[in-house]
Amino acid sequence: MCGIIGVIGNERINEELYIGLNIIQHRGQDSCGMCTYDGKFHIQKHEGLVQNAFTPEKIKMLKGTIGIGHVRYPTAGSGGVEDAQPFFVNYPYGIAMAHNGNIANHKELSRINKNEYNRIVNSSCDIEAFLNIFAHNLEGKTFSLKIMKNALLNTTNMILGSYSIVSIIGDYGLLAYRDPYGFRPLIFGRKENSYIFSSESCAIDTLGYKIVRDVRPGEMIFINNKGEFHSEIITKAEYRPCIFEYIYFARPDSIMNNILVARARYNLGKTLAEKIKQLGIMPDVVVPVPDTARNAALAVAKRLHVSYQEGLIKNRYIGRTFIMPGQDIRVSSIRQKLHPVKEQLKGKKVLLID
Repeated sequence: MCGIIGVIGNERINEELYIGLNIIQHRGQDSCGMCTYDGKFHIQKHEGLVQNAFTPEKIKMLKGTIGIGHVRYPTAGSGGVEDAQPFFVNYPYGIAMAHNGNIANHKELSRINKNEYNRIVNSSCDIEAFLNIFAHNLEGKTFSLKIMKNALLNTTNMILGSYSIVSIIGDYGLLAYRDPYGFRPLIFGRKENSYIFSSESCAIDTLGYKIVRDVRPGEMIFINNKGEFHSEIITKAEYRPCIFEYIYFARPDSIMNNILVARARYNLGKTLAEKIKQLGIMPDVVVPVPDTARNAALAVAKRLHVSYQEGLIKNRYIGRTFIMPGQDIRVSSIRQKLHPVKEQLKGKKVLLID
């Protein structure tokens, strides 16, 4: 799980990337990065949280009217800055790319890059291998939509896994693509002549853009530097969105695939309540593990006609424990993160919803 942002057509690109990444910070805490383009590429990548990594001085250095950003939870590679996104290749055109997903065969792709394409993948991050294969398929060709489409098709035919990508292509524009299964989310919005892409709609809404729709599975969207919009579905497969986005990853105020995450969690709670009834369990109190379980716990409490209590207090200075590297760190962080309100729980049958 990671979070991506792509914006084109706004003079305040650097500020919007910074704000947007802060809004989707919950999707990755290990590292963060931004890349903008104004005839030159400006890239900054850091370990840690966005608000700690990017000072006002650093943000000002990210100039341009097109940019992409990323917050990372590592599914491939380490959590160090060497694996932070976006990644960049100089040839052809100059291409920067970031993604949310997990490319299962990235090690094989890295070997192909080295042995067949004479391209060295320096990190263990899966999207760098993808980027280099995409760049190889564009080598020696004059840029056009058709050339880009064919290069993307040739690349995706080699990929095993899930991915939503945003990419700056030099003087030409901003590319967005969602894998044919639609496994990872990608939504886009518009504000006058500017466009934004984001892993979650909450960032689009907060930045004052009108949410247009989800990028469709297998859809390539390209906005050129004149603001011209092109969309085409270039690959098709059976639609398989990740249910864990609704259970845990996403913010409750986000809308994915036209479904409000908070409503999905509430509905899951209603279904869970019926199963609990069938088991003959009748608690005194229902308690959520904050924050993502709240909507489901509310539904359970309502269906069972029992009290809902915030019986666990969350330390907001401890990050999301699921995406922390290593089980020992997770266990230690949970002990620091959640503290019971004993007066609300002592002597009661507690139904804990997570």
